Amino acid sequence: MADMGGPAPTGFHPRTRLYFISDGRLTMTTRPHTRPTVQTALDLLVQGPTAGELRRGLRTQVTVGDFVPIKVQQVGDGVRITLPKREGMSKLVLLPQPAPADWLDLAYGQLTCTAAEAVASRSDIEADRVRVTYVHRGEKKPLVTSCSQFAKT
Repeated sequence: MADMGGPAPTGFHPRTRLYFISDGRLTMTTRPHTRPTVQTALDLLVQGPTAGELRRGLRTQVTVGDFVPIKVQQVGDGVRITLPKREGMSKLVLLPQPAPADWLDLAYGQLTCTAAEAVASRSDIEADRVRVTYVHRGEKKPLVTSCSQFAKT
């Protein structure tokens, strides 16, 4: 067998899964980051699509300053995200006013699926089994969701 001058390929390259929007649905893309924390994955999500992802039609409803998680905690196989007060979340510069009805669902979907994939990459659990709990400042009733609740392509 000929020596090819490098290590043999393993066939597996760990990647970070992020969820953006394409044609009104969640669409997964990957980035070359290995086993991110939930905070790292959400920080990448908040930075938005790369130039290449934008060319592929990926967009985001999660923007800096309006829907940025205030506090992120991984609790076992779940995630708790504390967000700003809900009334300030639809005043995004990039959105028409009033915001489309599905805007909030898409933003929650992006955050939920990206956070769930980060937990799954570090744990022995499927992403759809990760529960993400949202707490809005000033509200007592949390929203509990999972990635399987959102339509994906």
